[in-house]
Amino acid sequence: MKKGRWLLISFMAASVLFGAYYLWREEFPDPPKEVVQAEEEPIFMEGNTISESKDGKLVWEVTAQTMRGSKNSQEITLQNVRGVFYRPQGGTVILTAPVGVYVPKEQTLRFTGDVKAVSSDGDTFVAKEMGWLAKEERIYGQGQAQLNRKESQVSGDRIESDRDFQKSKVIGNARYVKQ
Repeated sequence: MKKGRWLLISFMAASVLFGAYYLWREEFPDPPKEVVQAEEEPIFMEGNTISESKDGKLVWEVTAQTMRGSKNSQEITLQNVRGVFYRPQGGTVILTAPVGVYVPKEQTLRFTGDVKAVSSDGDTFVAKEMGWLAKEERIYGQGQAQLNRKESQVSGDRIESDRDFQKSKVIGNARYVKQ
């Protein structure tokens, strides 16, 4: 019996010592691996067109003098932009801007500078910044935004309109002048 007890005590002592060693030992982590990030080569294109179609019909197309981005970029920068937005009831809205940004994932467009949009029936929409809200199929303008129709002129801090310029919403400092 003494031999069995002695063996049990030795086993327990060895377990305690091994456990203490395991818990309090000093571990040296592996040195961090150096992450080498390959620089993305920028993509530069001249005179290209991007577009969006829905149900087989062209919704808009934008042509730029230059386009810059990269394979993994979230945005494409456009210079000297001309955009054509096709109205559901026929006709077009032609937009011109010095600078634009296209976000492919969201299929949204944002234009800056003195932006001007002219519809095929003569309505004009001007603002410091304009954009295309793809989900709502609406054009917005902000920063001295002004929508001129044959019968009226609307201005404000921000104007949102459908592609036909028929349903508009003015936000902030709204002014309406009947002509």
